[in-house]
Amino acid sequence: PPYFRRDFEILDEKGERVCVGATLSALFFTEERRLCMDRAKIALADIGSGECLLDINRRFICKESFELVEERKVRPSMIDGVGHVNNTHYGEFVYDAMTDSERASLGSLDRLDVWFTSELTEGARFQIERASTGEDEVVYRGSTAPDGKMSFAMKLKFGGFDK
Repeated sequence: PPYFRRDFEILDEKGERVCVGATLSALFFTEERRLCMDRAKIALADIGSGECLLDINRRFICKESFELVEERKVRPSMIDGVGHVNNTHYGEFVYDAMTDSERASLGSLDRLDVWFTSELTEGARFQIERASTGEDEVVYRGSTAPDGKMSFAMKLKFGGFDK
């Protein structure tokens, strides 16, 4: 599907850059639960392009093996206005699954990449899995149960932490 890219920066009170971010999004028909592929509608929503501030990967790739951390169920309080899990909850899922050392090292987080590939809806059962991809990187992914289809993944790159 055609994606819309938006780059942004967050500044501190002095106007100095604290961090940069980039998002890729697509138009979604909520009634049909499908992506919009209509070029005319996509053209109406095109917000143009600006400066690319961050190198990002559109697709999630992780060659390391994952280990199960925990199994969860989507609760009604997690659902947003379009009928799927609110994005903030994905961060909570990962935070809850992190090791004590990873949580203690969040102050040294250098980069956070998030991929959404399949929505989670009320009542869905899913599992959180973890893979270490390097000395200072860890990946968490959520996969629906029992089919194992990936719903989301988050890669965290730290400035160095004690595993």
